[in-house]
Amino acid sequence: MQFIEPDHPEWSKLWQSLEAITGDCAETCPETGECWQYMGSTVVNVPVLRDETTPVVAHQFRHRHRPAGCVPIRGLCGDSGGYRVYLDIAASLDVAPDNGVAAGLLVNVRARLYEVTSREPVPCHP
Repeated sequence: MQFIEPDHPEWSKLWQSLEAITGDCAETCPETGECWQYMGSTVVNVPVLRDETTPVVAHQFRHRHRPAGCVPIRGLCGDSGGYRVYLDIAASLDVAPDNGVAAGLLVNVRARLYEVTSREPVPCHP
């Protein structure tokens, strides 16, 4: 795991990629005050074919309580309000030239319900 510092040229690109995917790079929750947090950058294996993956350098973000009514995120069906959401977004070609066409795109999404309840996120299937 590596961390991009705020003075690095990639810093603004990773937040621009998040905003392009979520519609808002903060999405501050009115109930909890939580917003998107950059967690670091690492190599993740992204499925490309049924039994094959390819390594991609990705910036990892989390939102510990994404508010209801936000822009839907590909990979999650319906409203992800109230969920803890994790996103892996491929780094730009400037820091990861091997990312190719994946650069700046969402490569992985996970969600968990913040509060204890029986409601579970519904994954989208292609």
